Amino acid sequence: MIDYCKYSNCGEREVNQDFVGSYIKDDFYFFTLCDGLGGHGGGEIASQTAVGAFLKTAECHGGGEGLFEECFENAEEALKKAIESYSSNNNMKTTATLLSICEGKAQWAHIGDSRIYYFKNNKFIKRTLDHSVVQMLVATGEIKESEIRHHIDRNKLLKCLPSEGRSYELSDGFMQTEKNDAFVLMSDGFWEWIDSKDIRKSLKKNKTAHEAVESLVETAFKRGKGHNMDNLSIILVRIG
Repeated sequence: MIDYCKYSNCGEREVNQDFVGSYIKDDFYFFTLCDGLGGHGGGEIASQTAVGAFLKTAECHGGGEGLFEECFENAEEALKKAIESYSSNNNMKTTATLLSICEGKAQWAHIGDSRIYYFKNNKFIKRTLDHSVVQMLVATGEIKESEIRHHIDRNKLLKCLPSEGRSYELSDGFMQTEKNDAFVLMSDGFWEWIDSKDIRKSLKKNKTAHEAVESLVETAFKRGKGHNMDNLSIILVRIG
């Protein structure tokens, strides 16, 4: 059994440029979260366009080999058409995270600084690495991991959609899921206030995905309120 919950909120901003989506059929579960960039409406158009392309591709393709490659190809094409239609928003871009669980095997992909966290038996195993200036600074040892969240250059991305060539990052093959595995997709507006310890605590304390997300949302708002909170979005998926 797979239990999941999606949540998106504008935070303390006027417009929500995040967008989340899911497609479920039989033993195929597909989730995506995008965080749009670009002023004058560009960000929300970009994120919605990408999510729409991903979901349509998932529906047509199903799970298995080649899904993400097709997803990103179709999203690139859809975004370029959107940019042509909204010529004043030619700087519209978006991050993207995608998670596929098909017949019990999981694979994920991402571009930008929206993240996917993976937990096993409520223990943090790994997360995707941001395609950003500050993540590069961590890699070179110039700053610590803990300094990413509030670094002056945190919003400077090295990769996003649309892009030239294959710029997204794909997980290593298909992973067999097991009971008590959990995957958490988050926009930077969420992980700015929430870390892996918070997620682990919420997974241990709460029985359902909905309850776990409610707990994390409450913590995020408690910490971020009054700090011009960015849009914040999360998709939490638990294997039962």
